[in-house]
Amino acid sequence: MIDDKRYVRAALSYYVGGALPAGWAATAIEHGVPVNSWVYPRLGPLAPEVDDIVEQQHALGSSLWERAAEAGMTMLIPGDRGWPSGTGCDDLPCLWVRGNPDVAAQLQPAITVTGSFQSTDYGAHVAADLGRGLAAAGWTLITGANRGINAHAFSGALAHELAAPVLVTAAGPDHHFGTVVDAMITHAIQRGTVVSAFPPGLGLTQPRLQVCSRLLATMSTATVIVEAFTSSSAMAIADAAQRAGRVVAAVPGPVTSGVSAGCHQLIVNRTASLVTRAEDVLAVIAESHVKPVSARTSAPRVRR
Repeated sequence: MIDDKRYVRAALSYYVGGALPAGWAATAIEHGVPVNSWVYPRLGPLAPEVDDIVEQQHALGSSLWERAAEAGMTMLIPGDRGWPSGTGCDDLPCLWVRGNPDVAAQLQPAITVTGSFQSTDYGAHVAADLGRGLAAAGWTLITGANRGINAHAFSGALAHELAAPVLVTAAGPDHHFGTVVDAMITHAIQRGTVVSAFPPGLGLTQPRLQVCSRLLATMSTATVIVEAFTSSSAMAIADAAQRAGRVVAAVPGPVTSGVSAGCHQLIVNRTASLVTRAEDVLAVIAESHVKPVSARTSAPRVRR
């Protein structure tokens, strides 16, 4: 038998990043999930009857859980072994995981590397070099499931035989993004972990991208931006990381390249430290005295 709270949390995850039905707000608060926040930016219409709400939550949650279990996915909730406490994940109702379900262990220690999906040859080289260097130093690479800088950093990390990178997706963990990203997901399942705030069956939307950005910023000790336009999502990730007290670093590029303008802005504004290689990133972290942000829980491993 599955505890009803898992069904409830699964149902709550269906609305993450969007409008939570107003009648469900009390349930979310009861489970420690904040409303009118980055998890649920707004509330939807009221549901008619309390009994109907309970039935709806159980029906939706059990359907999502069963779909995930059939696909070999793991659903984690706070208190489970593998739940990454001390990160932005603590605000979520649950995580949907493919690959290694011990997310907390994967994140000890971890660094996020991200940037523009319109990467240059220069950016691709630097991102791959960072991925290799961080993996060789024993750090887990976290990045988003996307092309460009993310894909190159991920590829660089995979070059190290012991690397177990973590991919964060902005859709359900079974979503198909295209050839490049789907290959990243396959490798992450085999070698590391794919993590999503969203249940199977949900596609990519702008609000879900924003949730993904928040997780990328808060699941690791540091965030490194390799290439970014000034209005890109990578800049939002850097801002969220800085606000959360994480280390932020950025790689400089040609002054004539618009895709490096965001990195230069972060460095000039002193939001980010200037780095060019993995050793620089680790030195910045050491100087900051920031401690790893995740902790392993002691609860038994959740069943798939």
